[in-house]
Amino acid sequence: MTTGWNFADLFEALAQRQPDAMAQRHAGQTTTWAEFDRRADGVAAALLAAGVVEQDKFAQYLYNAPEYLEAALGAFKAGLAIVNTNYRYKADELV
Repeated sequence: MTTGWNFADLFEALAQRQPDAMAQRHAGQTTTWAEFDRRADGVAAALLAAGVVEQDKFAQYLYNAPEYLEAALGAFKAGLAIVNTNYRYKADELV
């Protein structure tokens, strides 16, 4: 069932409305909304090129960093369902 919108639409609207505003700051680096959106587009394109389809499950095993949010937004843009994971999970928790 498609509702016609997802979380990616909200982030894209922010990027269009204030492209040069800071979206993320981490370890002394900042990313604008335009950069954040462009990087997420790249993730979405890579996922779609790899053959994912709408509502496929998407999990990340990453540290909390800008790349985590960029990949999550890319997954939303590709229409994927994000599965909660954390780099602290042990093998039995990931199963």
